[in-house]
Amino acid sequence: MTNMSAGPIHDTASRARLQRQRLVERAVPLERGRYVAEWQRLRDENAELRVMTEAGLVSAPLSHFDPLIAGASRIAGTAACASSDSPST
Repeated sequence: MTNMSAGPIHDTASRARLQRQRLVERAVPLERGRYVAEWQRLRDENAELRVMTEAGLVSAPLSHFDPLIAGASRIAGTAACASSDSPST
């Protein structure tokens, strides 16, 4: 009989869960309380995204990266226009 696993995605998720569990168990109780409080705050804020800043992990709206995406789109559009303006060989 062959061992049928759920595949690499399940295995990776299980390993990640186990790693998190081990980290939590090793955390100093004071640190653990701080992390639990921070996670509860993030959950209560119920934002679409979490982003890392110099201040740490913070909640952000879904539009947080819009300026970055718009800037990249302008650059790509400019490059596409420039390449279409050049004569083809």
